[in-house]
Amino acid sequence: MTCTEITNVNIQVTPESPEQLVPYLAEDPAMAGGIAITQIEGALTNVIYKASLLDENQKPTGQNYLLRLYDTKNDSIIDRESELDVLRRLPQSFDMIKILFHFENGRVENFLDDYRAIKSPEMKLPHNLRKIAQRFKELHTQVSLTESERQYYYGNPAEYRCFVWDKIHTWLDTIEQYDSWLHCPEGKNVQKHLLCRDWATFKHTVRKYREWLVQHDTAGFRNMAMCHNDTQHGNIMLERSADATSDVIFIDFEYGGIDPVEFDLANFATECMNDYEAEESYLCDPERYPSAEALTYFIQSYYEHLDGATEINGKNVQQMVESITRWRACSQLFWSVWAVLQSGELAAEAGGDPVDQTGRFEYLKFCRSKMSLFWGDMISFGLAGPDDCVMSEVRAMDGGVV
Repeated sequence: MTCTEITNVNIQVTPESPEQLVPYLAEDPAMAGGIAITQIEGALTNVIYKASLLDENQKPTGQNYLLRLYDTKNDSIIDRESELDVLRRLPQSFDMIKILFHFENGRVENFLDDYRAIKSPEMKLPHNLRKIAQRFKELHTQVSLTESERQYYYGNPAEYRCFVWDKIHTWLDTIEQYDSWLHCPEGKNVQKHLLCRDWATFKHTVRKYREWLVQHDTAGFRNMAMCHNDTQHGNIMLERSADATSDVIFIDFEYGGIDPVEFDLANFATECMNDYEAEESYLCDPERYPSAEALTYFIQSYYEHLDGATEINGKNVQQMVESITRWRACSQLFWSVWAVLQSGELAAEAGGDPVDQTGRFEYLKFCRSKMSLFWGDMISFGLAGPDDCVMSEVRAMDGGVV
């Protein structure tokens, strides 16, 4: 990923004023006829467009760019400097995405004309599963941790730190600042969106789950690497040929950080349950979760890549599949808490300006859908009971019954 010499341009860009970018993109701005933009669906954090330069006759020149407009409501969620640090360190196989320059409320990247976002049903096709597993292996093994990262994550072995749990705790602290949202009449927000009896019970369950993970998956906290953490289908690019020979790459490392690889792989598995291009794009469907056979094939492909192994240790594969099962609720929790913050409802209920939800992703329905599965796993793991959550909304994974 090229981003070492990025220009910062002091302009604000909106979908109505993309022509401001012409002087920075056209070789001869005087001969340019403007820019045509087309919104690309599937992005949940930002709004992204394909931006095409036009000639003096208003015809496309063939020069296409990716225009990314940041959502100002996630300034407290995403650390842009941290994101750039991740991008600078990506392995060679991720070098197809290049950031060209930043402006005040977004950035411009090169457009991958030969690629498109993978479709949700395509994620579990065997040849795509294999290539996605290979990209994970490259990311996890070809980026070295810095000395400061080693000290922070491993310096005190008793703390079991990682990026995703740091974020969860930070976001919970942020939510806790909005007392009017948490303690509205009868605690309806916590019950409606987090499907929990009350906020104290929610925090207690989260703490118990993390302690349980440390106890049952200690190796995961000692098997950390640079992770993507957001491989939903809009962030996995597939060559347009879309056949068994097509390559895949990952884009959008806004949530990249140092985590157990088990979490990164589990997050991918949970993302197979969502189709962000569907009419009800917020729904998380457990029937679409990868089967045991698909997960086994996925992990076998992961272990085989780069190691040249002809025989894979079946015990290691099974252990990783079991770890993914333990970590998947962490993914559900991470994105549920994220959705509460992203919704804009916290500030609105605290007296801020209401958020115009027209055309926006339905974050709180997304939260509710994911939390229904989180609680299913908490009950399955013996970490919660029927009195802790809204049982009528709880759903089981793996075809089980709650």
